[in-house]
Amino acid sequence: MHEKKLMSEVYTLSPTVRIGKSGVTEKIINEIILQLQKKHLVKVKILSSAFETMPKDEIKKFIVNKVIEKYAYATVVSKVGNTITFYAQR
Repeated sequence: MHEKKLMSEVYTLSPTVRIGKSGVTEKIINEIILQLQKKHLVKVKILSSAFETMPKDEIKKFIVNKVIEKYAYATVVSKVGNTITFYAQR
């Protein structure tokens, strides 16, 4: 997909996965991967209540590493604030 078109989709996409006070669980990681398999873009929003379990940077790094480790087609296209957007080529 062309980078310009991809980035325009990223900005208009609403988060479909939200991570809250339960933190990052295996179920959350599997949900991100499932959505990547169905759609090519998935936006993950980390709510402030999730930061009680882990610092912000650690949570973001952990999510990215786990998703890419389990689903090799996934890449990160955007990390802005508390939001991570993943892309997987269909």
